[in-house]
Amino acid sequence: MIGLRIFGVRRALGWASLCWLVLALTACAAPESRPAGPRLAEVRAAPEGVYRELAVQGDWLLFEGARTAFGQQLPDGRLWLLERASGSYRLLTPAGLFGEGRAFFASGGAFLPNGAGVVTKVNFDGDGENLYRVALTGERADFLGDAETLGVASIAEATLELSEDGQQLRFEATRVQLLPAAADGWSETRATLTLELSKLPATGARRR
Repeated sequence: MIGLRIFGVRRALGWASLCWLVLALTACAAPESRPAGPRLAEVRAAPEGVYRELAVQGDWLLFEGARTAFGQQLPDGRLWLLERASGSYRLLTPAGLFGEGRAFFASGGAFLPNGAGVVTKVNFDGDGENLYRVALTGERADFLGDAETLGVASIAEATLELSEDGQQLRFEATRVQLLPAAADGWSETRATLTLELSKLPATGARRR
């Protein structure tokens, strides 16, 4: 009986040693080799789908994620990056980026030169349309302006375009003008605006 107990203890110790050895070898294993790219705050296996491709820079594809609701494919309100060499998806606009617990809907986007980030339009519940510069790390968002301060009713996110030096942001917007009381209504006009990014702070405060 004593011999069986000793054998059982040795057997248990043998399995424990083997488990620790496997864990040690796993921890010391060389990390998987991956193409160089920005380190992002949040990584997801994949979005539910691709709603709209926005821009390409190097090996990165910027796009709007999709979700299915009522049998239709709709935008999920987030921007994603696809690393085309590896096929991995990265979430560029994680929860909390524009303020902790603040719901948002990001749409449209254009890359800044030299991997400096992305410019996109962001809607908040009851807070109009805003333009933000988002770092490719997904860890910072700088407020650039909103429809109200720009004197427009809406910003066409599909028209966001940056100059080659990244100093100017051009886009189309809609202006609304009330007609005289006798006419009873309003008129809409389309205009192309240019926002001078060089005149904005290099690291603008995050708007919450």
